[in-house]
Amino acid sequence: MKQQITEQELITLVKSHSKEGFDLLYSSYAPAFYAVIFRTVKESALAEDLLQEVFVKIWRNIDKYDPGKSKLFTWMIRIAKNAAIDHMRTAAHKNLQATQDKVEDLEEMLKHKDREVDYGLLSVIERMEPKYKEAISTVFYDNYSHAEAADVLGLPLGTLKSRIRTALVMLRASLQLSVNGQNI
Repeated sequence: MKQQITEQELITLVKSHSKEGFDLLYSSYAPAFYAVIFRTVKESALAEDLLQEVFVKIWRNIDKYDPGKSKLFTWMIRIAKNAAIDHMRTAAHKNLQATQDKVEDLEEMLKHKDREVDYGLLSVIERMEPKYKEAISTVFYDNYSHAEAADVLGLPLGTLKSRIRTALVMLRASLQLSVNGQNI
């Protein structure tokens, strides 16, 4: 049976670093924190890992909690939200670096590709903005589905589809200019 104590008693127990205080804190708030974290990271194992980090952070920083500024739950849920957001920012940074590497790989591939067979399309792709290059290369050269490519690039699916559509329109216009005997 769950023990009923006041928020102030819980704070006092946690500040004294008692096992009972931590157990009560965890059993009372873990489900709510997990839900907030999972909503952001959308991966169960990762949400569980971040939940543990959140409780360690709360445990270590409980002396910084100021009841005059917010309720305990509000202070702790902000720590949970920030942990999830910070993780996603770090993941987005890693995705950005991977995307930049992919663009460089595409540029290298374009340098060595047989241009007689590509109807000049690769040279058009080479001149596109990086956001269009990465969309085209991920879907058409790396053979990802649109959903997989959006996930890999860290983009909303609609944004990826818009970029692919724009790139294809550019390619089509370039091909029409080539067919009509004009150089691009």
